[in-house]
Amino acid sequence: MVKCSVIGCNREAVWAYGNIALCEYHVKKFREQLEKRVEGKIPPRGRIDTEFFNDIVVVTVEREDGRKLSVSMTRKELKNLAEYLILVIK
Repeated sequence: MVKCSVIGCNREAVWAYGNIALCEYHVKKFREQLEKRVEGKIPPRGRIDTEFFNDIVVVTVEREDGRKLSVSMTRKELKNLAEYLILVIK
């Protein structure tokens, strides 16, 4: 029987990775903390506007709170970005 790695906890471990073992209680606490951190890093939703000027493309991201960020790139750079995003989504 493997014990939980948290100091002062003598419960039986239900999860282990390498030399770390956690009981059911600490797995739940770890998951809750991880979810809170992830939620705090997710930016607000928004919309994307794309404008084409000859060989230059301007992409503007507008957040729900009204803040905007615009970047310019070549058509080739936009194509590379689109291909990368498609790979990430798959």
